Order: sequence, then C-alpha cells, then structure tokens
Amino acid sequence: MIIVKLKRGMGNQMFQYALGRRLVEDLKSPLKLDISGFERQSQIDTKREYELHHFNILEDFANSEEIIKARDRWGFLSRLYQAINTKIFREQHVGYDPRLLNKKGDIYLDGFWHSEKYFQSIREIILRELALKTSLSSVGMAAAAEIEKATAEGKASVSLHVRRGDYVTNLKAKKYHGLITTEYYGGAIEILRNKVGEMKIFLFSDDIEWVKRNIPLQDAHYFVTNPSIPFYEEVHLMSLCDHNIIANSSFSWWGAWLNQNLNKIVIAPRKWLAKTGNDYYNEIPESWLKI
Repeated sequence: MIIVKLKRGMGNQMFQYALGRRLVEDLKSPLKLDISGFERQSQIDTKREYELHHFNILEDFANSEEIIKARDRWGFLSRLYQAINTKIFREQHVGYDPRLLNKKGDIYLDGFWHSEKYFQSIREIILRELALKTSLSSVGMAAAAEIEKATAEGKASVSLHVRRGDYVTNLKAKKYHGLITTEYYGGAIEILRNKVGEMKIFLFSDDIEWVKRNIPLQDAHYFVTNPSIPFYEEVHLMSLCDHNIIANSSFSWWGAWLNQNLNKIVIAPRKWLAKTGNDYYNEIPESWLKI
C-alpha cells in the first residue's frame, strides 16, 4: 500500500498525488490518501482544505488505523524507527530525490515533491486524472470562450498569474516565498511579445485589483479571476492558453504543466524562493524559460 500525506494548498496536493500515482504504476500497489492533517492545522498557517475531489483522481482515503500502522505505531518510538525504516519517506531537502523511485513494498510519503521528474513518465495518466470532474461554471465557460476567441482572431493566448494573498499577509510565508516583482512580469510579457507577436493576456490573481493597478498591460487582455469562478477552474483555464507566465506558486505551475500545447512557452521566475541563491532548480522543467 502507498499512503500519501496531503497538505497545504491545491497545487501542493497535486504534486503529492502525482508522485503517489507514479509509484502505483511502478509497484502495482493501491494508493491511499491521508487527509487527516487538514483537521490539525496551526492557527498561524493559512487555512487549507482537501481539494483534489474536483478532479478525476483515484480517490481512496486511508483510515486512522492504516495511518497509525504506517506512521505512529509506537508513538515516540516511531520517530526513532522512522529514521531507519525505508518504508516511511519524509522529504529531507528541496529537490528531486531519485532514491524514492527505488522504494518497494508499503510506503508512507510525507513531503512536497516539487519536481516533474517524479511523474513525467506517466504524463498522460496525470493529465487525465487531474482533469476537472465536472463542467465549467457559466462564468468559467465564458472565460474559456474568450481564450478560444483569441485563437480565432489570430492572437496567442497567454495566462499570467500573480500570487499575493498570504505571501503579503502572512509574514512567515512572505519571508520564505518572497514576492515577484512587476519587472519580472513586464519582462516576461516583452519576451512573449517578441516571440509570438500579437497576443491576448488572461490574468489570474488572488489580488486582481493590485494587478489592474500595477501590471503593465499594453496588449489585449482579459481579467479571468472573479468571485464566481472557483479556483480549481482557474487552473484548467490557465492550461487552455497557448502560453503561460507563472508566479512562484505551485498553483500556476500546474496550470502551465497541464497545458497540452506542444509549442507552448512557459516563463517562470528564476528565483523561486526568497532565500538568496536558491533558484529551486528542480521545480522548473528544463523546457521552461527562467528569467
């Protein structure tokens, strides 16, 4: 059995699920999701919920007995056991760890696993299972129609995502992640304009009013985000665009990764975290452009 601990926001949960799904293919074992952590979140962290039920995933939840057996069988002694037990795998550092793909038997996974290297080999499966389970809302359908209209008009459709939210309001998150500058977005727009010509920019953000005031928008554009569009639909709408400009966020990372345009250009921030000198090199696929 493979048990994956799900935590943080939807983009992180997608990474966690994708790794578990890869191991299912390799080991031919059942996959169980541990969502118990959402009930025990710290008051200082951004409140998160289980979000993968919006997608066509293999959804089977681990019960408390299975979780205890895998992770906390002997209470305090379990932590000592975990240090030498290869069946319990906690992420030790940021980045791809190929040793994980050599695991056998029952496994409990606790980490973020931010690298497509874990699941690129089953891309078609992930594309199918992280597709929306239900039809778009009426407002989402209107946005999708605008994306399609841009193509009909001979314009390249480009998603642009600005992440602010808890990166601004939560000091811990701000210190760790940092905020992407307006210069990054202006530079990314200019690069795409030079590469693809006429385009229409589709804007996504948890602070859309800030985007309207601060992002330079000389090209045709459309503000997608509004209270009537669920955020899980936003990931799908990003994936419908020809090209993507992402934030330092797993949310728009997945919008770009799920984009099936074979000629897509994805622009990502080179400095993924606020920590000096850390460009989070495993986070960004080699084919994406880092600036």
